[in-house]
Amino acid sequence: MAKEKLGHNYDKNYIKGLTVIDIDTLIFWAPYLKQKDRHFKEILIDHLKRMETHKKINAPTEQEALYRTNKNLMEQLSSISTRQIPFRVSTEDFVQKFKEVIVD
Repeated sequence: MAKEKLGHNYDKNYIKGLTVIDIDTLIFWAPYLKQKDRHFKEILIDHLKRMETHKKINAPTEQEALYRTNKNLMEQLSSISTRQIPFRVSTEDFVQKFKEVIVD
């Protein structure tokens, strides 16, 4: 559709992927993102790289091949909020952020 509308001006290199990040994830990542400006970019690059990775499946059985295929697809389709990021929120900081909603 875009190719027909743009005609000779169409260049697929200008079309980029869209990544949606919910506000809860940004709040959870805030301590890590505040450490260095490049952390946000690194998380996005890693996420996009995992989405674009295509692995060849070579398995001894059909069941193992299906398992590996499913695992690879889940890795590609996982949301950015489920990706592992290289930091942990301390229990104290976590409780502090949500102490208003915690009922004793």
